[in-house]
Amino acid sequence: MKKLIVSIGAVILMFCASGIYAQAGEQANPVAKGNLVIKLFDIGYSFARSGDLYDGDDADIFGINDSHLGMMNDAYYPVGTEVNYFIIDGLAVGGSVHYASTETSSGDSIDIWSIGPSVHYYYNTGSAILPYASLSYIYSKAKIGETIDYDFTRIPIGAGAAFMLGEHIALYGQFVYSFNSKDNGTDAIDGTMAIFSAGVKAFF
Repeated sequence: MKKLIVSIGAVILMFCASGIYAQAGEQANPVAKGNLVIKLFDIGYSFARSGDLYDGDDADIFGINDSHLGMMNDAYYPVGTEVNYFIIDGLAVGGSVHYASTETSSGDSIDIWSIGPSVHYYYNTGSAILPYASLSYIYSKAKIGETIDYDFTRIPIGAGAAFMLGEHIALYGQFVYSFNSKDNGTDAIDGTMAIFSAGVKAFF
């Protein structure tokens, strides 16, 4: 009788443990449908810039609009975030808003506002590493000094990986290749830019 009670108790404990484990597994899936992923911080560096867009002074102002460094030497001060919602497991849609401030080589101030939609797909490997691919469209308004305004668009295509440090916080690194354009009012000037960035994201 005692052995039967112990056996029944062991089975009950196993069912409870398996239920707790399954629940923990569900909670531990950061890319589950209904979750949010929020960019908390990032820093980037641009390289391999090409095209007419970067032949002149535009190289000094383009590329910093979403926290990615577009200049080689000048300082920049970006703020902003990106928020995406998982509509199904792994697939998140949302958008970003950013502001950046810097100066030209002649000392004129540059202010850039940016906004646009984004899509990310995260592949759940069942481990702390989450590879992902991304596609965005970013519209930017840049003002130099008190008189000059520019409109920019960017289409960044990226791939990277997030490294979960716990249930919610992840470090990430990504490579982005961006197709960029500046509207002159009469025609567009195009260029491309490769970017590497790293930062911190939160999954809820």
